[in-house]
Amino acid sequence: MEDYNNIEIIISDIDGVWTDGSIYKGTDNMEFKKFSVFDGVGVAYARAANIKIAIISARYSPATEHRAKELNIDDCYNGGLNKLHAYNDIKNKYSLSDDKIAYLGDDMVDLPVMQLVGLPIAAANATPEILKVAKYTTKVKGGEGAFRDAVEWIIKMQGRTEEVKEKMIKRVLNSWDMKQAICLNFLILIISGCSTESPQTELEKGVDFPDQESWGVTIILTDSSIERARVRSGHLEKYNLKQHILLDEIVKVDFFDKKQIHVAVLNSQRAEVDQKTNDMKATGNVVAISDSGITLYTDTLYWDAKNEKMSTEDSVMITTLEKDTLYGIGFESDSDLENWKILKPSGVTERN
Repeated sequence: MEDYNNIEIIISDIDGVWTDGSIYKGTDNMEFKKFSVFDGVGVAYARAANIKIAIISARYSPATEHRAKELNIDDCYNGGLNKLHAYNDIKNKYSLSDDKIAYLGDDMVDLPVMQLVGLPIAAANATPEILKVAKYTTKVKGGEGAFRDAVEWIIKMQGRTEEVKEKMIKRVLNSWDMKQAICLNFLILIISGCSTESPQTELEKGVDFPDQESWGVTIILTDSSIERARVRSGHLEKYNLKQHILLDEIVKVDFFDKKQIHVAVLNSQRAEVDQKTNDMKATGNVVAISDSGITLYTDTLYWDAKNEKMSTEDSVMITTLEKDTLYGIGFESDSDLENWKILKPSGVTERN
């Protein structure tokens, strides 16, 4: 029997391994993928055993990206038929030799990596070529807990099953955050403006999970039925009880005056919207540009929807159409950036 005590990381394919390989598409460009709760628990088992986790998927998918983010898997290579590039990147990052790596795959695109690693593992539904090189084949198919099966088998071969189970139990009893590991089977929904409701188990109660998530969204903020701001974002989380919306994966906001004429645009990494007031807080590399040529750079910017005011207490830099640059701390302005002031000016760089 081979010794697998030196395995430090398990790398896995996604389609056909974490899923059953199906991709559901609608006529309106909706895309669905089903992930299993069991593989989420498998991630928790791997971490309890101090086994690193990485994903290499040949097909780019926002669903894969989101699932990896939800499970806090930083090493997610999402898209790329030649998996050797990602494999070598992971090896170099952690200074690993081939014999310290396990790889779980199901199809021909996985073969070049599986021929190199110390422990190649095949999902039960894998092609004959993959089954042939595998040193272990999972008892269940992809989408039914194949990743968890592989992790548990490695831990068993290392003689650490009871040790890892005890760690898992202690973490649960100590209110360990099982958001990543314990959740219902779910469909991740990818589309412009589509969403999925987030189910809750008994273990999830008391944890602040979103009631709804959406990808590729557009939100219209109105005043007396008049559009005043149009918010677009790559990802949205909605919390019904708090009447609160979180936006990330790049946020773009277009502002309009009372005649619905476009006056300014704002870009940021993240934003928060209060559904009761429509007030918004933009954070992370905030850049606001007026149609008249004023550009504001800051880290945080608040928008008061009722009074149509922008403000920040952070450091700011402003450039004008005349190419003057102004610096300071604190800023107030109308939504169109026409009537503005720096609260504590610190310098001006004038055009030549």
